[in-house]
Parts: sequence; C-alpha cells; structure tokens
Amino acid sequence: MSFVACVALFAATQADASLQRAESAHYAIEVHGIPADRPALSTPPRPDERGFVRRADAEEALAVLEAAWPQYEAFFDGEPRREKDEKLRISLHESFETMSAAIRAGGGSPPTTAGGYYCPVSRTAFLFRQPTRWYTRALLIHEAAHQFHWLVGETRKGRKGPPPAWWGEGVVEHLAHHTWDGEHLRLGVIPPISLEDYPARALASAASADFRWETLPTQPENRPLQMHLTRWLATSQSGKPTAGFRALRERLDRGESADEKAILKASGLKSDALATTLDTWLASVQQPYVWLFNEWDSLAEDRVRGTAQVVASCRTRGPVAQHSAKLRPLHGGRWRAGLLVHYASNDDHTIAVIDSGKELRVDRWRGGWNVLGVHALQASADAQGWWSISAERDPASGRVLLRVGEQRFGPYELPTGPMGLAIDGADVEFHLR
Repeated sequence: MSFVACVALFAATQADASLQRAESAHYAIEVHGIPADRPALSTPPRPDERGFVRRADAEEALAVLEAAWPQYEAFFDGEPRREKDEKLRISLHESFETMSAAIRAGGGSPPTTAGGYYCPVSRTAFLFRQPTRWYTRALLIHEAAHQFHWLVGETRKGRKGPPPAWWGEGVVEHLAHHTWDGEHLRLGVIPPISLEDYPARALASAASADFRWETLPTQPENRPLQMHLTRWLATSQSGKPTAGFRALRERLDRGESADEKAILKASGLKSDALATTLDTWLASVQQPYVWLFNEWDSLAEDRVRGTAQVVASCRTRGPVAQHSAKLRPLHGGRWRAGLLVHYASNDDHTIAVIDSGKELRVDRWRGGWNVLGVHALQASADAQGWWSISAERDPASGRVLLRVGEQRFGPYELPTGPMGLAIDGADVEFHLR
C-alpha cells in the first residue's frame, strides 16, 4: 500500500472548520486554522499547476516525518518506546497565539517567542507557520527531532534528565537543515538556500576575537554556532563522527553537562587547532545562494524552487564571472524565469528572464524597471521541458553575454558582482549547474 493510501484524513469539526487530522505509521497530526487555499507546507493551488503533486498540509507533514524517522533513528541510535498503536503527536498552527493556547490546553507552559515547542507534559511537538515553506518544514523537522530525542532519552540507562539546552538545540538544528523534493528527504545537509542562513551567521559569530569553540556549552544561546559544533563533531571525518563524538553524545543524552575538557577530548584537538580547523571548515560549508526576495525552497543539493507573484531573486554568495541553470515552469499559462545577471544592491540589479518560451527580457531595476532588451527566442526547451540559460562576463571587455540554449544575446554593460536566479510571477524549478 502506498504512503498516501495509508493516510487517514478525517472530516473537519464544527469547532474548527479548517482542522485537518491525519495519521501515518509513526505519527498523528492536527493542523489548525490554516486555509486550504493558503497552505503552510505546499504552494497554493492553481488550476494549471504541473510538475509537482500538491498535498494538504497534514499529508505533506506526515510524508516528511515518515521520511525523517529512519534518519532520526540512525542519528539517535534508537527509537522512542511506544505503547501498541501509539503515535507521536504533532500540532501545526497558523499563529503563535493558537499554538500557545494549545500548549496550555495540554497542560504545558508555552515559550514566549519560539516558533515551536516540544511539550513533555502532553508529549506533543507544536509549531506554527513560518515565513517560507522551507522554514516551516525545517521547524517541523526541528520540533519532531526534539520529541524523538527526548523520548529516546527516556530509554537511556543512568538518565539524569533532558539533554543540556545547547546540545539539544545544536542537534535538532543540524538535522533540520535539509532538502526535500516531495519524495526524498535528506537531513543534516547544506541546503542551497535558506531564509535564516545559519552557516553565514555562525561564520560571523565565530570571527569574534574572544570566541573559543570549547566554551560554547557555557555561553549564551547561539543556535548557528551550536548547530555547527554539533555538525562538525558528527560529520567532519568524511561524513563520519570524530573519534570522541559517541562518548560525548552518550554523556549529554543522559542529561549530563560537558565542560571545555570534554569538548576538546571529543574533538581530539587542542584549543588553537580546534579554532583553526573549525574556522576553515565553516568557510567551506556555506550555502551557495543568499535569499533576497520572496519564496525559495531547497529541493536537493543542486535543485531549488522559486515561487512568487511578483519579481523575486536570490544571489550567489560572492561575485562571479558566470552563472548558468536549467529551469522548468511548474504551471501552465504565462511564466517568466531566468537569471539575476547583476546584483549591486536591492536598489540596483538586473534580471534576464524567459517569457513563456517566446522571448528573453532583460530589465534593470534602479528605482523602477528599465528595459535593456527584448529578444525573440528561436531556442526551445528539451524533451523534459527544461530550458538552459547562462550569463558570462567577458574578461576583456567586462560585458555580460547571455545564452538561451545555443542562442546568444548582448553583450550588456553591467557592473561586476554576484549573479543568481530570478522569477517574475511564476512557480519554477531550477537545476543548478
């Protein structure tokens, strides 16, 4: 039986007309107050959509969580003890206020500002809608990982309590950085793009003159740093943990604390060597794209999805001399998508977008859109519907030459700087090249 076939959806109640309930092999979820035409985890429905199967939020969340379960089990080296037919409970809300009310109704004390919370009283993971699909999904994975971590911890011999806060947050932030294409989920990876950009924030924090990695357990909360210390200990040796990682994990998962000596022992390095090693490593694990406008979702290491009603773009992390991608629209009708071919600032940037496969439009924003060029297209998509587009700066003249397939356009006189991806009133998948 397929996953979708085994999902049970129940009718909405009179008390909450938008309530969704669903169950899967390991989870039971309730989705509160999120309209079907404005889902938190998938794009709003369109009559001409194609390319991706859109699920209701409850079904989408369960698909993600079931794909996460074996990865949680592998990372935490165990699974929660459950009664027969017991499901782990998830509660997704439209707002912080309704989430907080639900936590109180279950006997817990809601946080003051957090986007989600695992309540040990009701044994339920709560969260509410975030600004983007990726962020909402990451929070779902995050809170469900807290739940899994806590419940597995209850089975540990010699358990003294929950894991230290820095470790608990570091672990789940590491796992929550993910890619998801609707079928394949990868946890604990570097997504091509995210609104929060934890790697960049960690890099900036680690540059502080008085920062030392081994003191992190005793410092004020800094989730980007906590995540990356956890990630390095768990994966730095060609994807495998450091020699001392498992002993440290067992200690922390029993609810014990860790001092500077414990961190250095787990790393196998002295303080100066740890700083040098982690600074170099952290620079190497930055996300390749920086979010600029509207909705971007990381589908895989080399695939992203952009969705917007107006112009949206993301840029490369630094200046580049060329950029290319393949793209395909995920709905019919008119669509516009292509490249950000120059970015100086939000007030000065240029996009080159294919307009419904008929022409290439080149427009520069400087307080208003200025048309630089409109070119008829003889090029076409391949048999799978993918369009190839590229921008390359000539090293001699500095001008930018554009290509769609084998057709050339320009060159254009544009400032140097980052390039990237762009969409205009469309829902598009990009294959990064």
